Amino acid sequence: MLRKIALAVVVAGLSVGMTGCKTDQAGVKSGVRGQYADVNASVPKTTDAAKSVFTSQDLKDVVGTNTQIDGKVTGKKADGTVITADISRLTDSTSQVTVTIGMMGTMGGNSGLGADLAAKIKAAAEGR
Repeated sequence: MLRKIALAVVVAGLSVGMTGCKTDQAGVKSGVRGQYADVNASVPKTTDAAKSVFTSQDLKDVVGTNTQIDGKVTGKKADGTVITADISRLTDSTSQVTVTIGMMGTMGGNSGLGADLAAKIKAAAEGR
């Protein structure tokens, strides 16, 4: 009986993690490791937007790199916590950005900040 209950809990948790939950930010969803958004911009443009947003938020040691297929931007909060924006190609003109804060991502209670950054990156990349 306990095995069935445990299995049901695991399956329910995985389904939430796989589909994502809404956040307070329009167009941003929350997954197990971070907050993510589909962006109407290429990987290079989304990577540049993430670098710009991280810099505008006064993150330290902002570094970004990309190809036409994927990109990555990192920065640090004042306490040394690493914030990462991973960008992946969906089509030639669309990408997805996932923001992870620290080692725990959403599990560390950082979903509000992550969603805010993802929304700002999306808006900057889309020219809004």
